[in-house]
Amino acid sequence: MKIFNYLSLLCVAALAFVACDNNDEPVVPAEKPVVELSGDVVEAEANGGSYSLSYTITNPVEEAMLSVVSDQEWVSDITVAAEEITFVVAANDADTEREVSLTAEYPGAEAQTFVVKQFGVQPMPVDDFTIDVQEVHASTAITQVTPTNRDMYYVMYLEEVSYFQNGGIETNEQLWEDDFSAFERNAVNNSMNLKEYMIQAQVVFRDIMRVQWGNVLPGVKSVLYVYGVQFSEDGSSYEPVTDIRWAIIEPEYAPLQEVSFSLDVEVKGAEVELSVKPENWDGYYVVKFVDGNDDLYMGDDATFDAEQMKSIADEWISVLDSNLSGGHTLDMILSEICCQGDTVIEAQLNSYTLYTALVYPVEEYDGFVQVVAEPSYINFSTEEVQQSDMDINIEVSNCYVRVADLKITPSNPDETYILLITPTEYLPADYDDEVLLDMTLGEFAYYTYEFKGEVTTHLNTLYPNKEYIVVAFGYSGGVVTTDVCTKVFKTEPEGECELEITDVIIGGPYRPSDLYNYDPVRFKYYAQNYTPDTSIGVVTIEVKTSEPTDDIFACPFAVMDYDWAGYDTIFYDLLIDTCPPLELSDIVYDYSPYYVCAAAFDYKGNVTPMWMSEQMAWSANETKPIKELIQKLEANPSSVQLLSVPVKR
Repeated sequence: MKIFNYLSLLCVAALAFVACDNNDEPVVPAEKPVVELSGDVVEAEANGGSYSLSYTITNPVEEAMLSVVSDQEWVSDITVAAEEITFVVAANDADTEREVSLTAEYPGAEAQTFVVKQFGVQPMPVDDFTIDVQEVHASTAITQVTPTNRDMYYVMYLEEVSYFQNGGIETNEQLWEDDFSAFERNAVNNSMNLKEYMIQAQVVFRDIMRVQWGNVLPGVKSVLYVYGVQFSEDGSSYEPVTDIRWAIIEPEYAPLQEVSFSLDVEVKGAEVELSVKPENWDGYYVVKFVDGNDDLYMGDDATFDAEQMKSIADEWISVLDSNLSGGHTLDMILSEICCQGDTVIEAQLNSYTLYTALVYPVEEYDGFVQVVAEPSYINFSTEEVQQSDMDINIEVSNCYVRVADLKITPSNPDETYILLITPTEYLPADYDDEVLLDMTLGEFAYYTYEFKGEVTTHLNTLYPNKEYIVVAFGYSGGVVTTDVCTKVFKTEPEGECELEITDVIIGGPYRPSDLYNYDPVRFKYYAQNYTPDTSIGVVTIEVKTSEPTDDIFACPFAVMDYDWAGYDTIFYDLLIDTCPPLELSDIVYDYSPYYVCAAAFDYKGNVTPMWMSEQMAWSANETKPIKELIQKLEANPSSVQLLSVPVKR
């Protein structure tokens, strides 16, 4: 009524204006005007929106306009433009249809009417999908979803049950909200329209979809769920239009075989030697130690119950899956984590503690390596670690600006000791042996080393004019066994470097897979599922100096990283890790141009200025044959890893 009254007032005003000036009366053509609408019914969805209807006028009246009015508030914002009538239909929250008749009027012409019919809200159907779980294997599943409406978009997703439990998702509404929030966030992060993102990310589909899922695991319960959605006209949003349908997928564990191992343990203090002899098994097996507080600790003549077997199987599956997801190959994982054949396992455990040693076989079953038998086990106790009279002699020689040589000589080569090197400025001013023990085993534990016997090493990550302390003490089974031995030394002030970089030879790029195939042990992290040839390349850096030196530093830095961090920070980072004469560095194709940076120390550790290349970029299409790199590798054997020193920025 508001719109009708408003338009009526406009008409009155127009008539009053015409009455004042007879010269402005519309010129009526000789033939009567005729208004034709493109239709007599406009259908609107329940959620409403903007709609339009086109029209034509034959024998138009000069300066006359078509007018349309509505007596219902749910049809508003009526606009008449040349040849088109537009209006807005409000959302219909009722489940019944509604309609309104609108009249189009034009001077001298017969009025025309059209109806706006709006659908009511339809209840969400429950049986809009059929979910058929066709195959379930240890690490894969095949499903087929058939929607009743083949043209309807629908979300299809597979998620572990634990996700819903941990997130407190218990209702349809909570799941819809969780999904929408995640999809919208990912769309924004990828600078994409929501609908475009969901299609590209393969979380929304149409028609019948048969999918092989690769994210299932034995003993892990997952939910495949689907629900229909309707996108907004611009694809920036959607609303669910069906209930949620779902199916549970839970691959079974491998059946257990009869496998046994002969086990024997020798204990010396906290150190144990576990001898393992497979009796009827030639495959891989896992060795695990658990203490007396663990649920897997076994009493004499105890047997494994279902819960314990589930725990063992789940732990192995979790370890294997996490390593596979990290890019390690199956062969790499099995060779590093598992044993084969007769084996002696050496381990240092906690002092005077009850233990069970578990040994269980693993084998591929149904496409995934699983635990395939109950563990064999043996119970034992470590001995109480005794105090030792071992003395640890610490020698520091050739100490200059950034370098020093370190020699550690214990009086007993069979006892374990802990070693730490740190600037004294990181310690309290009044530190004593107790403080050194606490800090070595606490905040500096990451920088400690555990050795037996004599150690000789070259330190080249020191800083000029700085005082350092070397801390060493016997340690076994979590027990400090000796007095704390220390050696304090101080580096010299910075001086002028007596050598210079004469050349830097940059080679490559080379394919990581070629390096892995050449030496799978040394280059194990160049397996293809970890470093794909299409995205990662390997370049070589050879630094030539005017005088011989073992202290060389070289690394490529992305130009964008250099521009952000600046010269000083990049130089600082460069000097943290030394490199061999032939440095191998990873670069990312199509990421950023690079600066290759290099530096070197003279014999005192005075550093050259940082050498920088021009901006360099590589392409996967420009890889070099591996033969030339192999020749260089064989001429430059890999260097020994040097000890590191804590660094605080």
